[in-house]
Amino acid sequence: MSLTPHIPGATPPADRAQIDAMLDQCFALLDQGKLEQARLGFDAVLKLDPNEFEALHMLGAFAVQKSDFPKAIELLEKAVAMDGEYGIALANLGIAYLETGQPDKALPLLEKAVALEPTPEAWLALSVAQQAKGQYEAALGSLKHVLAEQPQNAEAHFQMGSALLWLKRFNEATSSFTETLALQPRHVPALVNKAHALLGAGKAFDALLCYEKALAIEPGRMAALIGRGRALATLNRPEESLAAFNKALALKPDQPDVLTERGNVLHVLQRVDEALASHQQALALAPDHLTTLVNMSAVLLGSGRVAEALDSVDRALGMAPDMAVAHVNRGHALLGLGRAEEAQAAFERAVQLEPARAQELERLLRR
Repeated sequence: MSLTPHIPGATPPADRAQIDAMLDQCFALLDQGKLEQARLGFDAVLKLDPNEFEALHMLGAFAVQKSDFPKAIELLEKAVAMDGEYGIALANLGIAYLETGQPDKALPLLEKAVALEPTPEAWLALSVAQQAKGQYEAALGSLKHVLAEQPQNAEAHFQMGSALLWLKRFNEATSSFTETLALQPRHVPALVNKAHALLGAGKAFDALLCYEKALAIEPGRMAALIGRGRALATLNRPEESLAAFNKALALKPDQPDVLTERGNVLHVLQRVDEALASHQQALALAPDHLTTLVNMSAVLLGSGRVAEALDSVDRALGMAPDMAVAHVNRGHALLGLGRAEEAQAAFERAVQLEPARAQELERLLRR
């Protein structure tokens, strides 16, 4: 059944009664679950009147559902310009902005949406926008609204875990991801993030099992491959860790973080030249990569190249002067160069930044 009226010749200004009747039919089709027919009907309305709010909003909502976010933005921006107090339209536009990487635009719209119409969907989208802006505590508050109404909402549990993970509340994050997985056992991002949380909580073996579950479902999942390498390194299984990092790099070679971690494992295996080469590859991709500079200084120290080690660590301290481990490595390099007073100053600065290092460094200074 066609919902487009026959209008011969040029289309005259739309008749309000006709449009209202067409809209009523569209909403009736929605109630019957006939979504595509309803969408065609709203499209016919918009052809008659390009400024019809209901058609703009509903077609924008359909576009969000179909993940056609640029089209959704085009339609919903026009709708919101006509009526900026309709919470559902604001929420849908906020979601479209989020999905196109525009959290700055999404956040105020979603804040207004939950003030006008505090639906679980709007609160959930707001929590995602808040996390994108680093507002993790606020995101937890938003997610509590969702779970109060929808305790079985797997995505809300997942987002709760993600916010807790950023806050380094690892045990709570693990619980949230466990809730997600109870509802959706093959939720790979939840498996990976649960593993991250377990690793952060010092449960490396449990984390390893979780990474492996994720990889059994999705063998090429990069975060799981890298996480597995980290877990194996923590468990003092360097050969297996190296294999995991090599697999990740075979899939995507240009990863400075992974090259650095691979260099660390090679250093543990006393494959010094390969360790240095891996760190140098990382620096070729990211010349200001702090962790690489500091870790490479440790490799250089171990191979007696103290002047190069000092240069590497000084580059790191030029960017991050309060990095305690860098001051420790600087102290070792200065000792190796016979500059004892400067070394002592470096070690003392490390203790100021991390008092837990005091006993370790006192032993060095007594030598």
